[in-house]
Amino acid sequence: MTRASKKLHPEYATVYHNRGAAKAQLGRFEEALPDFDQAISLNPLYATAYHNRGYAKIVLGRFKDALPDFDQAIALDPQDATAYNNRGTVKIDLGRSKEALPDLTQAIKLNPEDATAYYNRGQAKVKLGRFKDALPDFSKAIDLNPQDAMAYYNRGQAKVKLGRLEEAILDFSKAIELNPQHATAYNNRGNAKLELDRPAEALPDFSKAIELNSQDATAYYNRGNAKIALGHPEEALLDFSKAIALNPQDARVYYSRYRAHETLGDTIAARTDLNKALDLATKQDDKELAKRIQEALKQLPPIT
Repeated sequence: MTRASKKLHPEYATVYHNRGAAKAQLGRFEEALPDFDQAISLNPLYATAYHNRGYAKIVLGRFKDALPDFDQAIALDPQDATAYNNRGTVKIDLGRSKEALPDLTQAIKLNPEDATAYYNRGQAKVKLGRFKDALPDFSKAIDLNPQDAMAYYNRGQAKVKLGRLEEAILDFSKAIELNPQHATAYNNRGNAKLELDRPAEALPDFSKAIELNSQDATAYYNRGNAKIALGHPEEALLDFSKAIALNPQDARVYYSRYRAHETLGDTIAARTDLNKALDLATKQDDKELAKRIQEALKQLPPIT
């Protein structure tokens, strides 16, 4: 008995692709994948299907799986700027920022008006510690899209790394203006003010960050440091203790809480916190902090 072979219809690939794209538009990315799979099965030269399947995998956090899809999309359509951009972002997420740079540069070459590609190239440079080089990319992203709060925020972060704190405050302020719910922008603006020895100005920023995200241990830690600087050790203790409850593995917080205990004359509690801080710093191989803790332990009066 003979067997009839199944006739493939490459034109049907568009139908499957479009259904997958519709599901993706609705946020149903997991459901979209089988449709993109079928579209590619029917038409293995369907560059857009590879691209969109790769994008769905990015949204689902499957970065390693997404990479071959963008490789294939680019091989089939080397003029697809967005595919280069997306492959670059995947490489950043995979910790391969150096490899991401050529992709993002090619995306910009193919589409010089794509703010996202400049933003992502700036991010890759930040990951590589190239903060000064990142600034023009974030600035170009802002020129092309002045409503991008994250571009201002990340430019501010790069300026902090470069010690340009006053400029960073302006960028964080613009990010907050564009997105008043950006808790981390408040926190980092407060940090910049604290580094400039302006704790009274920093305090409201940390409080707002906590209001927006009450689970942010770093914001409590920073507010505690501001209160120490303002001479309010009792209030600082509460913030440091909350930070520790949220993240008991942060050696810095125990070290800061020791300062509050010491100011209040509680030598036993201060020593307990320093010992805990030293244990964590040693385990985390933070040699600089461990050295400071050891010096602080030497300065504490002996327990009688």
